[in-house]
Amino acid sequence: MISITNDSGIWYSYKGGSYAGSQPAFFDPINFTWLDQTAAKFPFWKAEIESYIQHHEENLQQYFNNELSSKKSAWKVEPFYSWGIRNDISCNKCPNLDAFFKTIPGLTSAAISWLDAGTEIYPHHGDTNAIIRAHLGIFIPAQIPDCGIQVKDETRSWQEGQWLLFCDAHKHRAWNNTTLPRCVLIVDILLPTFKNKQAEIFKNVRSLHALQQLEKRHPVIKKLPSKIRGIIRHLLKSK
Repeated sequence: MISITNDSGIWYSYKGGSYAGSQPAFFDPINFTWLDQTAAKFPFWKAEIESYIQHHEENLQQYFNNELSSKKSAWKVEPFYSWGIRNDISCNKCPNLDAFFKTIPGLTSAAISWLDAGTEIYPHHGDTNAIIRAHLGIFIPAQIPDCGIQVKDETRSWQEGQWLLFCDAHKHRAWNNTTLPRCVLIVDILLPTFKNKQAEIFKNVRSLHALQQLEKRHPVIKKLPSKIRGIIRHLLKSK
C-alpha cells in the first residue's frame, strides 16, 4: 500500500510559483513492487540502451531548454513514452525495455537521459506534482561529490542498476564533474491519488510542452503577458 502524499490538489508549473506541497524529496523504492524485477532484467535493459545509443546516437536530442545546462547540447534525451504517447521507433528497438514499461502502473513517460562529462544541470522544477520521477542508473562514472543529484536539501548518488525516486515538482539539480558521461533511464509514474484525473493531466502537460516549443521557435511569445500565454496554452490543449 502506497501512502506517500497528502497533497490535496494538482500543482502545475505553468500556473507560476514554486511547489510547496507535502511530498518528500525522495521516495523509498520498497513501496513500488514493479521495481522488483530490476536485478534480473537490468543486464538486458542496459544492453539494449547501449546498443541503441551506439547505433542511433543521432536520435538523442538536446533537452529543449538549453539554458538549463552549463554546456550547450550536453544534456540529451530520447523518449520511449511521453505523457502517454509511445515513441514507436525507440520502443521497437528496445523490446525488453518496452515490455517492462507495460508492467508499470500509472506509466506516464520514459526516456534515456544522457549528461556529458563536466556538465551541470541547473536548479529547476518539473511540470506537475502529479508524478513521481524514477531514475535507473545505467552508466554512472562516479559518486558524490563528483556526480549526483540534489532535490530540495537532500543529495544522493546514482548507482548502476538501482533506482532513485523523487518528487520532480521540488526544485532539483544534477551534475557530472567527471571525464565520462552519465546515463540514466527516466520513468515517470502517476500518483494513485490523481489516477482519475490522468487524461486532464496529460493534456495540460502536453499543452505546456507545445507552448514551450512554440516559444523556442518564436521568442517574442515568451514576452507576452501571462494571461495571453495562458490563452495560447489553452488553445494548444484542445489540439
